[in-house]
Amino acid sequence: MGVILATSGLVAVAALFWSAYGTYYVLRREAGDERMRQIQGFIREGAWAFMIAEAKVMAVTLLIIGAILWAIFYWEVAVSFWVGSGLSMAAGFIGMNAATLANARTTHAVRRSLREALTVAFTGGSVMGLGVAGLSAAGLGVRDLAFPPGIRSSYGAHHHQNDLRHSRCGCELHQGSSHRFRLLRRCLVGGPL
Repeated sequence: MGVILATSGLVAVAALFWSAYGTYYVLRREAGDERMRQIQGFIREGAWAFMIAEAKVMAVTLLIIGAILWAIFYWEVAVSFWVGSGLSMAAGFIGMNAATLANARTTHAVRRSLREALTVAFTGGSVMGLGVAGLSAAGLGVRDLAFPPGIRSSYGAHHHQNDLRHSRCGCELHQGSSHRFRLLRRCLVGGPL
C-alpha cells in the first residue's frame, strides 16, 4: 500500500508540475499583434463564461447525485463522487486556461516556423492531459489515505465488506470525474464529444 501511495503521489506531483511548467512556457511566448491579442481576449472571455455557467449547473446536479449515492450506499461513496467531480472541474479549468492562452501564441509562432508553432500548440495541449492525469493520481492517493482497504469500518464491517466499500469508492471517484463529460456536455453542447 505504501508503494502505491508513493507512486500515485509522485505521478501526481510530476504531472501537475508539468502542467504548471507548460502554462508558464506558453505564457512566455509572444501573443502576436494587437488584433491577435484582441481576438484571444474575446475567446478567453467566452470560454470562461461557458466554464463558469457549466460549473454552476454541475454543482446542483452533482449535489443531487451525491445525495442519492449517500442514501443508497454510504457517505464514503458520495464523498468519492464529489471529489472526482471536483477534480474533473479543476482539470477542465486548467485545460481551458492553457488552451485559450496558447491559441494566439501558436498563430503568431507559425509566422516564424512550423516547428515553433507545433511546440507551443503541443505544450499548451499537454497541460490538460497531464492535469487530468495528475489530478486523477492525486484523487486515488487521497481515496486510499481516507478510505484504506482491509480495515474495519466504523460500522463494524468485515474485511471483505470493507474492500468492497473501498472498490466502490474508487468507482465513484471515476464516475464523478467522467460525469462532467457524459451528462453535461450532452446537455449544454447538444451532443457527444
